[in-house]
Amino acid sequence: MTALSVTLSRVAGRPTLWIAGTVLGAIVLVSLCAPLIVSADPLRLNPMQRMLPPSFEHPFGTDMLGRDVFARTLYGGRLSLMIGISVATMVTVIGLFFGLLAGFVRWTDIIIMRIVDGLQAIPAILLAIAIAAIAGGGVFSVIFAITVAEVPLVVRLVRSVVLTLRGQLFIEAARAVGTPTHRIMTRHIIPNTVGALVVQATYICGISILFEAYLSFLGAGIPPEIPSWGNIMAEGRNIVMLAPWTILCPGIFVALVVLSFNELGDGLQDFLDPRTARHL
Repeated sequence: MTALSVTLSRVAGRPTLWIAGTVLGAIVLVSLCAPLIVSADPLRLNPMQRMLPPSFEHPFGTDMLGRDVFARTLYGGRLSLMIGISVATMVTVIGLFFGLLAGFVRWTDIIIMRIVDGLQAIPAILLAIAIAAIAGGGVFSVIFAITVAEVPLVVRLVRSVVLTLRGQLFIEAARAVGTPTHRIMTRHIIPNTVGALVVQATYICGISILFEAYLSFLGAGIPPEIPSWGNIMAEGRNIVMLAPWTILCPGIFVALVVLSFNELGDGLQDFLDPRTARHL
């Protein structure tokens, strides 16, 4: 109970963490419950109601094809959040594996890091665009493209943490008593990477949503008939002077989600990093 009360008091001392969690939870909830919240079909065309301003009937207005922007924003949030979470999960797992391998098994370090150097020689967004263009449009192509572009960051992060810990006395002591390498990794190395990985994963989740928007703007992302925050804004760029709400409304959702993920990551680091937990 003491540890729980201390943890709750630390959370209460960071109101921005509460706000970020509440905002993110609310956006996830309304996106998942989109069919229950809106009655409009996000794919239904209505040329007679093109570019209507926000109103009671259409809270976010309509786009150039008469589709309800509010419905498209809520339904698009499901796909955008799924892409962000999927990419963050895949990047974390892949980056953790190769980062541990590079940092703890010396002969693999040169091979893995040269591949990472080659990937990082190309800007992440350009690499994602090239992979998405080669793989073709679609949800899985976008996820794969962003994952490949973001994995090198996590590999470098985990490798740096492992190299720092490898020479610590408690690791040397574990080796001296004959502790197997896999047990050293699971009991000592991985727990000390959790805090940094959580922060990086939340950053990747937010940046993946932005990358999906970039790809959609360039025509290499999600097909236009499937609503996502990225392609809603991509379609709205042609009429932004006549109907700014087509970009503004989904753009606000993107900004709130990215800010919330970043703040949530900073807060979670305090609770998941073993070095910080010792001070509780």
